[in-house]
Amino acid sequence: MKSLMHVILFLVLAGVYSCSNDDTSAPTNQVRSLSTDILGIWQIERTTGGVHGGGYEPKFDFLKIYDELKFEFIRDNSIIATGFIIEDDRMENVYFVRFVDDDPMHNSFINILFQSQHFIERDGDVLEIVSYSIDGFDTFLIPKK
Repeated sequence: MKSLMHVILFLVLAGVYSCSNDDTSAPTNQVRSLSTDILGIWQIERTTGGVHGGGYEPKFDFLKIYDELKFEFIRDNSIIATGFIIEDDRMENVYFVRFVDDDPMHNSFINILFQSQHFIERDGDVLEIVSYSIDGFDTFLIPKK
């Protein structure tokens, strides 16, 4: 019985001392989050898509995304719509999101981006807002100069 207690005590102590974490370096495969990828002020570079493939005439000059994924659409130095972005799903660095307007009766994001659901991807310095539907419009933005 005494040797059984020694074995159990040895196993417990071995388990406790083997669980120390000596690695204090930052992980090299740190997953980027949507908020760190897209925060900033973005200006339109181009649009594409639609049935005709020619894109659309942008109704805003800048898209500002700031803390906790709040957004502002800006045209002629005036805020024309505000709201927040909800991340619904993610595949690596492509995010499926919804733009939610602060004024649900106004739904200005529908008039600006033509639908609320989009895929968002940061490709270098380009922020791509890609339509969820096959004949929808895509918007490509670059950091404000």
